[in-house]
Amino acid sequence: MILPNVVIAGTPKSGSTSLFRWLSDHPQVCSSARKETRILLDRGDPQFCDECNYHDHGLAAYESLFPESSRSSSRPVRLEATPHYLYHDTALRVLSGLDEIPHIVILLRKPSDRIYSSFRYTQNNLGLLPRRLSFGEYVERLLSEDSLSGEPLARPPLVWRELRYSRYADDLRRWQEAFPPDRLHVLLFEELVRSPAREVAALAAAIGIDDTFYANYAFPRCNESYCVRVPELQRPARRSARVLPVGRMKAAVQEIYLKLQRRPRETESLTEDQAALRKLDATLASANAELCELLGRNLDVWELSDVRLGVSQRESLGTSAR
Repeated sequence: MILPNVVIAGTPKSGSTSLFRWLSDHPQVCSSARKETRILLDRGDPQFCDECNYHDHGLAAYESLFPESSRSSSRPVRLEATPHYLYHDTALRVLSGLDEIPHIVILLRKPSDRIYSSFRYTQNNLGLLPRRLSFGEYVERLLSEDSLSGEPLARPPLVWRELRYSRYADDLRRWQEAFPPDRLHVLLFEELVRSPAREVAALAAAIGIDDTFYANYAFPRCNESYCVRVPELQRPARRSARVLPVGRMKAAVQEIYLKLQRRPRETESLTEDQAALRKLDATLASANAELCELLGRNLDVWELSDVRLGVSQRESLGTSAR
């Protein structure tokens, strides 16, 4: 069967879309028809796909998402990326049990910054959280496990799992136990931002493709969070985008829409946001220390994160010096 041999399995809002694009652009890589196949999610997950999943359709459904060109010996890497796999038993069991053990790539980001990015993306890009909900209030509700049960527009279940998703060591340990060390690659988002050419070239060499391709690569940005003027338009706009064929017309429509819809971020919210980020840092400090021990490396780069300065690494993936 033609199945992926490189899988980006974690974590959400940590650069997986950009890394998927960068690897997909390599001439020796054949990527899945869509970035997040979600084939191996556990049944019952909010993102579970009834029409195409491993539980009902087996590995044949997985194979169907890769084009015929993936059989070519000139494109030995078959890539997919579903960053929620890290948290799913089905993904861990199936991928570790394949005849050809795939390379697993896990991107980790400073937890408080990742939660901040996820909040902004869910509220603005997806339009699934009320605009009146501040980040500070959201964090208070996260910490008190109050999931806005009375808010009909604020019930995307995944957004209330952010604390659970940010205790990386709990899940990473299971993957370390299931995969050989040379098949599990843990990258830090902050290092990917700072030195994309170095980090991606090292990964390319590890998965067996020509790393020199990235010496002059442009590293385009993908899936950025942004503020919107009319959140209610986001969901219908995203639905419309899915039916437009890929091409120049779709790109032009998206460009015009974003020019009209994007708005500057209110600077007065920064002080409140900083306080909320500090609360998250304190809450997750012990989990981060556990992760350091598990990885056998320091995470000093997380202390250098400049998310509190307004223009941060969360906005700059793909813009760092090559």
